[in-house]
Amino acid sequence: MKLVPFFIQKKETSLLTIYRLTLFLTDGGKSLWEIGQETNEQTIMNEYLQENGFIPLKVERWNDMYLAKLDPLQTNKSSFYTWEETQESSEKRREDCFRTFVFCFEKHDEKLWFHSEVCHQSFDGNGETPYTLFRGLKSLYYKEIE
Repeated sequence: MKLVPFFIQKKETSLLTIYRLTLFLTDGGKSLWEIGQETNEQTIMNEYLQENGFIPLKVERWNDMYLAKLDPLQTNKSSFYTWEETQESSEKRREDCFRTFVFCFEKHDEKLWFHSEVCHQSFDGNGETPYTLFRGLKSLYYKEIE
């Protein structure tokens, strides 16, 4: 079972809708967080998220994973590495970190206008990509994101 803590921000211009998705990843930003198979939302909130300094707003099961929307004001992001920090030195390359992905859509038809190539690369040991995770969490948290 995988656990994906995340933050998401949305910004709109007259032509574009821009989403900034920040995921907590393991192995230097290359893998999803692996947790035990037998678990539930309450265990995830208490034993995995809060115990590690994450303040969840909501946890939802999606496919074979849990997506955990984090409170951006209560969760102290500065106590975690960023993906950029893990790339600065060889000692940090395998550290868990927050990694940000940006998706830009045409405002009126939701056609993907811009994204980085890395948004379609699979995470290690999983067929999911940042883009498929974005689509999944957008469907689960639609009202909270829009």
